[in-house]
Amino acid sequence: MRTRRLSLAITLTCAVALAGCGAVGEELAERAIEEAVEAGASAGEVDIEFDEEGGGISVESSEGSFQVGSQELPEDFPADFPIPDGAEVVTSMSFNEGDQTNQSVIMTVPGADADALASDVVAQLEGSGYEKTGEFNQEAGDTQTHSATLEGNGLTVNIIVAGTPDEVTLNYTVQSATTE
Repeated sequence: MRTRRLSLAITLTCAVALAGCGAVGEELAERAIEEAVEAGASAGEVDIEFDEEGGGISVESSEGSFQVGSQELPEDFPADFPIPDGAEVVTSMSFNEGDQTNQSVIMTVPGADADALASDVVAQLEGSGYEKTGEFNQEAGDTQTHSATLEGNGLTVNIIVAGTPDEVTLNYTVQSATTE
């Protein structure tokens, strides 16, 4: 088992290095990673794609999908989530397995005030049917951090707004509600 993990790690490292060598290197890297993952997993056929423009990696199998590193919102990101004007996605992640979805999006919001942004985002979500179940606010020097947890529409949402006078970030972490 340890040899399989080491082999997979070496293959993935070489494949990522190949991906930087243009289209041919990217195709070779995708095939190498797919074969390594298929050999070490029970998911059957695995499809891996590199997105040169968005900077992300997508992995899909019969058991689920995973996207990471894109500078765009995930395709199935909830439409009722407020995206502030001028917000720029820094990175996003999406993991889907069966009926479970987990997503994280981090964005910067130029010119925003952390207090106002946190209040606006929570108020808009509450107006869309989400109920706030937790909240935490902290101020340390010139850094403000606001976090809230909301539930509704089959989702649990954690929001973190962190800001200094120079930069404000908004982080959404979304998880589909468990059905037990």
